[in-house]
Amino acid sequence: MSEVPGSIRVVGAGPGDPGLVTVKGREVIRQADILFHSSDIPYAILSLAPEGTERKVLKDPCEKDLTLLLGALKRGKKVVLLFKEDPYFSVDGMRIIKELVKIGVTSEVIPGLPALTAAPSYAGMLWHGSGSLAHLQFPKEPFSDSIQAEGIWEGKWGDLVTLIRHWLQRGIDGDTSAAWIDHGTRAEQQVWTGSLRSLADSVHSSSASGVLVIGRMALRQKALAWYESKPLFGRRILVTRSRTQSGDMAGKIHELGGETVEFPVIRTVPPRNQETFDQAMGQLSDFDWVIFTSVNGVDFFFQRINQLKLDIRRMVGAKIAAIGPKTAEALERKGLRVDLQPPEYRAESLVKVLKPLVRPGEHILLPRANIARKLLASELEECGCYVRDVDAYDTLPALEGVDKVIQMLERGYLHILTFTSSSTVRYFMEMLHKAQPNWKPLLENVQVACIGPITADTATNWGLHVDVIAKTYTIDGLLEALLQLPPMDRE
Repeated sequence: MSEVPGSIRVVGAGPGDPGLVTVKGREVIRQADILFHSSDIPYAILSLAPEGTERKVLKDPCEKDLTLLLGALKRGKKVVLLFKEDPYFSVDGMRIIKELVKIGVTSEVIPGLPALTAAPSYAGMLWHGSGSLAHLQFPKEPFSDSIQAEGIWEGKWGDLVTLIRHWLQRGIDGDTSAAWIDHGTRAEQQVWTGSLRSLADSVHSSSASGVLVIGRMALRQKALAWYESKPLFGRRILVTRSRTQSGDMAGKIHELGGETVEFPVIRTVPPRNQETFDQAMGQLSDFDWVIFTSVNGVDFFFQRINQLKLDIRRMVGAKIAAIGPKTAEALERKGLRVDLQPPEYRAESLVKVLKPLVRPGEHILLPRANIARKLLASELEECGCYVRDVDAYDTLPALEGVDKVIQMLERGYLHILTFTSSSTVRYFMEMLHKAQPNWKPLLENVQVACIGPITADTATNWGLHVDVIAKTYTIDGLLEALLQLPPMDRE
């Protein structure tokens, strides 16, 4: 075989919670051109890869996939392999690393946190520093004849039941405390506790890999069971904001115990009608008011100022209005003091507070999205103002990942859909309807949360049942609304 340039980095994804991927692991995933991954990697972790990254599920690590890996390396691509927990805990991971070594390809391994230690921590079980830690690969590993009265084992439930019965036959006390942690660190986490004998007879439903705890550690301490006590525990929440804005919301949901799936349905790009925007920017000194209705509007406004090498001091005579606190913060970071902000963060409220302040004949600039509602511009024009309503950016649909979201809905893996604008509703529903015309059964057991009444009206018009609407039309207000949702039944 001809020499293969470059090297492959092999990342451990941890036990399932995206927050447990190591800092270095995240950095490597974000640099990937092609991401080869095992089939058990959560979508939330796969989403750490940048937009446009090619993803491939590993199906035959020793033959076809190895050929694909080498082909990508020869093309100069940054190739990353991703395995659950730690790569050395994966049979396929070990095989492919050994095969790469044989042909002289360097593999840099970034370790991952194993479920053996993470799952008991999330379940509120205190490690006493004694006993066994074992990751089992049945039937390839023989039974140990040693009788263990305390320890942690990871494996498939059926294999562990076989091991328990083997131990009972060898004389271990059947009344020894034991616990089974299923889907540890994930939204589906469930914990069964009891005696070793009763556990083997009572847990029938779980076929997934999990963690068995035996001995004193299996006695759960409620004060340590921090994960299940968080208000959004057990909820997997779809975040539909643009990729550049979803991180802050996802982080706050995670702090509240929820798990997020980031599925940006919109993307923002410079306006197609750039000339009209540039003409308005060249006349900044003519405006009496400049009104910003989104953080995106602020970002694109200042991006274009820099590109055109304009002096922001040309706005010295203009008053500044912002529709909400996040928009105001974005302006203040640019050094602009906001003169006006409405009590409710929507166009209707902004019009109400502006009308007593504007005068007929004043010139107003509205740098907004191409799909923004025309209410604000038309109301100000009725006051006798000259309004330049220009597209500062275009909002377009993002097209990646809808098939994966449909799979998650079919399996009941998504519990809440969040919408932060009418455009997120519209683009999500257009993609869903196109991919699955009979979409309503997919959402029967899914709750819907909207950032405000305008967004909720759009959702209702599309046939969605809206379960909760934020009272304050901000991301923090939406998070408060999520906390008001009734708990969902867990099978």
